[in-house]
Amino acid sequence: MATQELIKSIEAKKLNKRSKLPLPEPPVTIPFGGLVSDIAEDGGMLRFSYLGELYHCPEDRLRSALGGGEASRAEAAAPAEPRTAAPAETPKPSPAGNDAPFQWQEVRTSLNSIFRAKVPGGWLVMGSAAAGRTLAFYPDPQHNWDGSTLA
Repeated sequence: MATQELIKSIEAKKLNKRSKLPLPEPPVTIPFGGLVSDIAEDGGMLRFSYLGELYHCPEDRLRSALGGGEASRAEAAAPAEPRTAAPAETPKPSPAGNDAPFQWQEVRTSLNSIFRAKVPGGWLVMGSAAAGRTLAFYPDPQHNWDGSTLA
């Protein structure tokens, strides 16, 4: 499902990943700009993922933090599909001569897949593993990093 950015902070209860029941902890503040995904209805509440953890909050609270747009309604209305272990799709670097505005370069590694993209001020680095993808910014204004590690 699509990932959406919060336009204001909200408080939500953390859920047990297996039982999807609220944990006996105080509500957590999810900050403005936080990225939430996997939004699904849950008996008057909306359940969602934030930073790999499962949360829920009242429907109106999350909708107002998402701007209440049609995208958030459509996504929340869609029934939650059971998740199955599927191979993660790996982004492919654009072939030479392609006019794609954003191009990923594969970084050779001895472990999982890593890709980098040249952006203003440095590199956008993406790693893929069984748990999902991770995105990070590596500051390098002159783009001197050749993709290798220090020996």
